[in-house]
Amino acid sequence: MSGNERLLAPDQIPGCLWNPLTGALTLPEALADAYVSLTDHHGLREQGLAREHGAGATGGQSRSEQLDYFARKFDGSSARAMLAMLDPEHKVGATSDRILASITGNIVCMTDAPCGAGAASLSMLCTLSVLREKGVLPRMPLTVRWIGGELSSDAIELSRTLFEAVAPALEAQAIFLERQWIPWSVTDPMSTADLVRASERASTAADTRLLVVANFSGTLRGEKRKEAHDQLEEVFRYASGANSTAIWIEPDMNISMNKGGLFSWIRQGFTSLWNRLAGPDPEPGTDEPAHRCEASFVLPLKPDTTNRVKLAVMPISFARRP
Repeated sequence: MSGNERLLAPDQIPGCLWNPLTGALTLPEALADAYVSLTDHHGLREQGLAREHGAGATGGQSRSEQLDYFARKFDGSSARAMLAMLDPEHKVGATSDRILASITGNIVCMTDAPCGAGAASLSMLCTLSVLREKGVLPRMPLTVRWIGGELSSDAIELSRTLFEAVAPALEAQAIFLERQWIPWSVTDPMSTADLVRASERASTAADTRLLVVANFSGTLRGEKRKEAHDQLEEVFRYASGANSTAIWIEPDMNISMNKGGLFSWIRQGFTSLWNRLAGPDPEPGTDEPAHRCEASFVLPLKPDTTNRVKLAVMPISFARRP
């Protein structure tokens, strides 16, 4: 696929989001401002400016751990999802097209699990609002029925605040949010049933369905994979069918990309589901391998400074048999 065939060609990306000369992303203004405001509200600027290599790979469950993780990692997680959506150097296959096709207009059911503080979803929606504002994409009314699954009540509280903060900027570009949070653990069948039921209800009369999974590699390792398998299969089954897609986003680390890593497990561990839904085609269900790329992004807390973000992403198609 050439750049000209994409829904968003690299040369269409506004300079306020991507600088091709420096190779740096800039978070959408509404999202960056919301992050800075909430970080300062909790007195976390010092933590937010601390970028030790490898620090805080996953958030803990205590309030202090969640706040620290938010301050250190939210902007990078947002930049990672933004990189997947914009793909300015055309390195992540059909990922950009699949995201954009899901959230162009009308009604989309967007399930984000685990949603954390909402970095992935908020980044995509705020980036979409900028593309509309700059006239790159049409300003068609879009209703987003957003379902967030998350175990941490503190992360849910952060995401509620951020969604409220960016809602006016989204509504100015005809993006209207309906939001619901579901307490969810990937190892718990009952909360997974609640998440899937909520997503199914939100999908009624929706034109598209988008499942976003991000930053889960720290949790899904060792025995947790076995405990999580059946619940993930239920979530994947929900995301199957026409006009449905899933995007799995992780930091580009060995735990995600190596043989035996997370993406390898996803491709091999759900073969029976792929076969039931899509038939015995080569690489059924996951019709693309995982992709990787990296870029710089401007730190919202210190705009004269950039940091690197590394992306590993796998778009997943669950087309059912006719």
